[in-house]
Amino acid sequence: MVNLIWIFLIIVGITYSLLTNQKEILNEVILNVSKDTLKIFYTMFASIIFFEGILEVAKEGGFLNFMIKIFRKPLGVLFKNLAPDSEALKYICANIVANILGLGSAATPMGLKAMKALDDVNESDVASNEMITFVLLNTCGMTILPSTILSLRNDYHAINTVNLIPYIILTSFVLTFLGLFLNKLITK
Repeated sequence: MVNLIWIFLIIVGITYSLLTNQKEILNEVILNVSKDTLKIFYTMFASIIFFEGILEVAKEGGFLNFMIKIFRKPLGVLFKNLAPDSEALKYICANIVANILGLGSAATPMGLKAMKALDDVNESDVASNEMITFVLLNTCGMTILPSTILSLRNDYHAINTVNLIPYIILTSFVLTFLGLFLNKLITK
């Protein structure tokens, strides 16, 4: 379905540029898109490597375990069917902490391990409430330091790289709590 949306948008864009006689701009975009894509890839790749290293230092230094202890209790309320010392809850906590720190791509391996651990606990082929809640938390991406966005804004020479941070924090918190509220409402 997403492929069809992209194809539709590309066709509309090309058609519009041809109808409005903007062939030069269309040609420039087509020729530069691969260079821009590669630039974004390098920026993201460097950011992922850097923050994966930060996450590894946090893990080795005990900071990640400290943060997991802080988040284990509140997340235990959301994941009532999981034991407080379960592997799934540990991976969920690590994933949430990494997302809060804006390490979305670095959080992915922990998210996959958390989902695998949740699937091991699940006794059905249907996603459990814990799995759905975890996907919801992960998708909302509550963050305090949006490092990927800051990296991209810096790479594209934004006038003020950090002026969006309060809005991103507010939006991510509101969406997370709204999503959790709707999730609890629907599961009852």
